[in-house]
Amino acid sequence: MFKYIYSTYLHLQDASQWDVSTDPAKSGSIDDSVQAFFGYFIPEDHHYEDRSFEYTQNHVFDQSQFAPFIQGMQAAQLKGSGAVYRTTLTTVNNDWWGIDGGVSVDVTIVYLGRCPVWEKQLTSDMQVSARFARLSLSLR
Repeated sequence: MFKYIYSTYLHLQDASQWDVSTDPAKSGSIDDSVQAFFGYFIPEDHHYEDRSFEYTQNHVFDQSQFAPFIQGMQAAQLKGSGAVYRTTLTTVNNDWWGIDGGVSVDVTIVYLGRCPVWEKQLTSDMQVSARFARLSLSLR
């Protein structure tokens, strides 16, 4: 089983903002390291020399699985309890990491973001504090 928790500054855009089936490589829709697992490198001309990390060796799943994967995450996020999604993906050959193609992998992703269902359970004072914290973070 492959479990991955994403803590990123970039929220997952919902389906009304991002139709992944027509524009899978849309920049700013999800953390670009997720796209790299499926062979999308955003932007394509952004080379490792320009940053402290390198994703171009991380292509481990077929691009045909990307849209259903993202749509599953978007549907989970829409429920209001977080973008937590579990599915089975099939690997592609990746010589860099020594991964054989054709292996079925049970994948769970937790993409950190807002959880309105949980937020509604907070006391009113805590809800005010959470709104203030979000505002102060957005002003940075």
